[in-house]
Amino acid sequence: MPTPQIGSSWNSILVRPDELGKTTDIPAASTADEKSPRLQAFKTVKGKSYQWQMTRGGKITQSGKVTDDEKGLLTISKVKVEAAPAVLVIE
Repeated sequence: MPTPQIGSSWNSILVRPDELGKTTDIPAASTADEKSPRLQAFKTVKGKSYQWQMTRGGKITQSGKVTDDEKGLLTISKVKVEAAPAVLVIE
């Protein structure tokens, strides 16, 4: 599934296991580091902090700030990954 990119924000959609189209074992809950590779419409500015938030079912479950690394990538550590769909937005 392509990652939607809109203007000055970046969205990453985490889907349910059954939406992947193949059989896979996914734990009920886990954590992961979300990295922002190959962004096209969303360009980072060196040293600038970006707000991020994760929502599930319209409720904010996590949020914070992140700054780009030496390669211009944003990495959000310890993102909670669950079987329920979620949307991660960086602005």
